[in-house]
Amino acid sequence: MHHQDTASDSIADPGQEAGSRFALSLPAKPEFVALSRLTVGSLGLILELDAETVADLKIVLTEACSLVMGSGGSADEGSLGVDIHVDSNTWRVKVAGPRAGSDTTSGTTSGAPDPAVSVAPTPAPGLPAPESDPAGISLMLIQALADEVEFIQDDSGAVLRFTIRMS
Repeated sequence: MHHQDTASDSIADPGQEAGSRFALSLPAKPEFVALSRLTVGSLGLILELDAETVADLKIVLTEACSLVMGSGGSADEGSLGVDIHVDSNTWRVKVAGPRAGSDTTSGTTSGAPDPAVSVAPTPAPGLPAPESDPAGISLMLIQALADEVEFIQDDSGAVLRFTIRMS
């Protein structure tokens, strides 16, 4: 049976392979995003990743948090969950929380909301143009630095998952 994720699903994903898992629950306020960046930076140091890889992870996580919280509006309600799963050569990160602001990132072309958007190597039709929307810029940055990206948005909030494989 296929399970479609919703933004209100729990942070943990069943069936992930062995590795280290770290979970944060933070107030969904921009000033708390720095804590997630510090966590990723510390993990990168502990795992002896090079400085460029750690910087990329921090950028992608910051943009994912910003996108999930939304641009504009009241993004300070509820909590922001950050789940980090690290194995020998892969980082899988899930950011979940409330989404305030516009629905311009729903990825639809018909005007009806599409709850799941997978971001392809080039912008999918209906996604905002990066030069005209901060959410579009966030998606483009995430997409450029991550190997896989999935963004899910519904009435309960938003979930953004990304995977970065170490070379």
